Amino acid sequence: MCGVFGAIGGRKIVTDELVSGALHVLEHRGPDGQGRLQISPANYPDRILRMGHRRLAILDLSEQGSQPMVDQSTGNAIVYNGEVYNFKTLRDSLALERVAFDSHTDTEVIVKWFGQHGLQELLSNIVGMFAFGIWDDAGQRLILVRDHAGIKPLYYYQDESVFLFASEVRALLATGLIRREMDPVALESYLAYGAVQGQLTMVRGIQSLPPAHYLVVEADGSCGPPRRYWAPSFMPESEAVPADERLLQDFRCLLEQVVSEHLYSDVPLGAFLSGGIDSSSLVALMAHAAPGRVSTFSVVFNEGSYSEAPYSRLMASRVGSTHEEILITEDTLLEWLPELLLTVDAPSVDGPNVYAISRAVRNTGVTVFLSGQGADELLGGYGSFRHLNALSYLQPALRNIPGGILDGVASAMAAFKFFRYRLKMGKLPDLVRSSKSILSSYLILRQMMPESVRASLLRDREKCRLGLPPGLYEELSAAVQGLSVINQVSALEMITYLTNMLLRDGDAMSMAHSIEVRVPFLDRRIIDFLAQVSGPDKLSRSLPKPLLVRALADLLPKPIYKRPKQGFTFPWRGWLRQRLRTTVGAVLDNRDCGVQLGFARGECQRVWRSFLGGAETHWTTVWALFVLIDWCVRYDVSDPAFGTVSRMSGTT
Repeated sequence: MCGVFGAIGGRKIVTDELVSGALHVLEHRGPDGQGRLQISPANYPDRILRMGHRRLAILDLSEQGSQPMVDQSTGNAIVYNGEVYNFKTLRDSLALERVAFDSHTDTEVIVKWFGQHGLQELLSNIVGMFAFGIWDDAGQRLILVRDHAGIKPLYYYQDESVFLFASEVRALLATGLIRREMDPVALESYLAYGAVQGQLTMVRGIQSLPPAHYLVVEADGSCGPPRRYWAPSFMPESEAVPADERLLQDFRCLLEQVVSEHLYSDVPLGAFLSGGIDSSSLVALMAHAAPGRVSTFSVVFNEGSYSEAPYSRLMASRVGSTHEEILITEDTLLEWLPELLLTVDAPSVDGPNVYAISRAVRNTGVTVFLSGQGADELLGGYGSFRHLNALSYLQPALRNIPGGILDGVASAMAAFKFFRYRLKMGKLPDLVRSSKSILSSYLILRQMMPESVRASLLRDREKCRLGLPPGLYEELSAAVQGLSVINQVSALEMITYLTNMLLRDGDAMSMAHSIEVRVPFLDRRIIDFLAQVSGPDKLSRSLPKPLLVRALADLLPKPIYKRPKQGFTFPWRGWLRQRLRTTVGAVLDNRDCGVQLGFARGECQRVWRSFLGGAETHWTTVWALFVLIDWCVRYDVSDPAFGTVSRMSGTT
């Protein structure tokens, strides 16, 4: 796991000092070494490509595994962040073609396979999590690639003089070549969902390469739009496969294979164990593949309603793992908060939980951890699956009700306390109004701030459909066309919440502590397998995540899956009103808070005081505003209409 950076431009712009500054910012992603490479394109003598790499050594710890790596037989070169889990199989295949290797890394397998078989064959065959830039010497072009699920990040920026790419936004900002202008559409999206959706970032012009896409950059720095190379193959319900015993057996075998491959490592490896079904399943499969070698780590709280300690202890005892508990208190978070905010590469309402456990385990000697992320999205684990499945039975009747009457029904529901507390922030009435499609209802359900709150915060709003960047609603609509309700929700959870918040924050917060997190449930083979399964078979009245529980029934103690679902979160509501109140209030309890971003004067203060007064304002709204303001001040990002936007000094 590593950090990558690259730049194409004039020789006076793309200097060695520019690369050094970016790599310095990425040091936490790769404390085990760094490397640089410059390439002079044959057809553009006035241009230069420089690539840099920060290394976190996981496979082949020798110097032969260093990057940038050049394939001497082709002249191709690569900077790479990630893991390819089937690299041994691919290496054996190349060996049969008489391809020689100088290292035992998956990096060399990628660049050699590309040289032998080309880009499309490479993307069709590699399985893993990755973000890389590869120089195609024969084609005199740079190709950027991001993995199928967006597990590893990759950002890029282009103007008339330079093309830049990096693992983190702040590395791009460190070049001093990008104006720090707030993107107003991204801001609207952030306020709606707690994380920017789609390709946008908070900084105008910096984009995120979408999952399962590659970008071809010519030697002069020009490029077209990203191109998709894979998509989850969710089946229409008429063609979906039922979850019979044979399918469950196949699922079990696939899980065992994937988890076994995810254990490849030349450094110590462990697992995050919350005590829920997902992490317990992974730990059980790890113990099955490597008996007596499993180390597990859990976050626990003094607040009993939030702590899952009894269940993580039960599972650790069941598999005989070396188990360690990490107690997080309000005082702990207060102590860590300054450092936590420094790790935020892009504002998000999520992330502190991954930060806390990564920080706590960084001195244990374990570098690689397995996580259960992705199982909820693929196996129907969230409340969104049940809420929207139930709503789908009402939709035919609701569609026939005239709009005025429907608004009256929704308003009447909003007046009753029962409905206001059925869903976070009283969303049931809004769901009734948006009942024309599962997509619209899903987006309402996932929104952090409803449109009314966003409208009061922003003086001049960008009109975004349901808080999404232009074109994204249509993209989502096409992705769910013809699918069952359950598989629609699964696809939507993966494209939005998982990619743009959970995976991005998980990467930033874990890599801030030089920790690699692997997510076996998001292996491409598992996604494709589960995408073929009938949607209704992914829900059960008696079992949570019935496909997983039934496939691993002999490995999971009943108390693990017979209890209500409990998400892994901090006791934020109470903490923000107690010890965190002073720190957060110092930012939000100010009439001018957020004015530099285009917020109406006094609105952040009003939201903060409303929360403290016990109103229905959710803690996520408060925390999201606090993180956003801190990030914008820290990186000097503002609405261009507010005043002169400075450039980076080259340091952060």
